[in-house]
Amino acid sequence: MRVKIQNNINMNAKNILVMISGAICLFLLSGPVMADTVTQPGQITFQGATTLSVALEGGTYSTFGAGTISWSNAVGSSNLIYATGHSSSKSDIIVICQYNGTGTGWALKMNFTSSDALAGKMKFYMGQPTYNSVSTNGTLGFPTPGGGQDWPFIPGSAATIYTSGSNDKINTTNGTWCGISFAITPVGLAAGVQYSGVITYTIVELP
Repeated sequence: MRVKIQNNINMNAKNILVMISGAICLFLLSGPVMADTVTQPGQITFQGATTLSVALEGGTYSTFGAGTISWSNAVGSSNLIYATGHSSSKSDIIVICQYNGTGTGWALKMNFTSSDALAGKMKFYMGQPTYNSVSTNGTLGFPTPGGGQDWPFIPGSAATIYTSGSNDKINTTNGTWCGISFAITPVGLAAGVQYSGVITYTIVELP
């Protein structure tokens, strides 16, 4: 980001001279108090590059960071299996979103793609994001936790999972942190077969 500050100063030299002359006369003659006024217009222009970025936290505050999320033994009758190494004390990953544009806000989208049987079996959990360690007042783009669908399926095409609120619309200081955890429904997956897929996160500016 490049910040440029311009301060245009225009001053009437004649008025300044009069003020100085008046001050000298006041000192020498000890006459009536004199006063003069001069206005000084100023202008400050802020030029900063618009920020619209999405990144993955490196793994200090999340389990997997930007690394691979894996399931070492996903075959079973359970309808919800967490990723191997999942911890209930922190999110599997944290998506960090930053924005300082002139739109009405921003939105985070997510989708999961897979060319094999794993498609349509990936679920996620996301609580209310935080900005500078304070919960945001933005809107989750799916049933909220506790609302009957805590682990919705990740859509195959990009869909909004969070829309910024008034307290994180402009959030370039540390960004908005969106903690997400994952699970799969293993029904229909064959034992001994390796499956793979890609989770994509996209941030968009709202008009």
